[in-house]
Amino acid sequence: MKADFTIKVVQAWWLTPYFYTLAAFCALTGCEVDEKKLLRIIDRALKPKIVWK
Repeated sequence: MKADFTIKVVQAWWLTPYFYTLAAFCALTGCEVDEKKLLRIIDRALKPKIVWK
């Protein structure tokens, strides 16, 4: 049995502006990103979708 499907990753609309804003604040303040918080944000913003053919 052959199953044809594709896994697509859908990105939330707000993720790219979030990255730009985060980079700007880090550059202005000299602070570093909290990696655990950033991973939670990324997990919330990226959603895998299975597309059956």
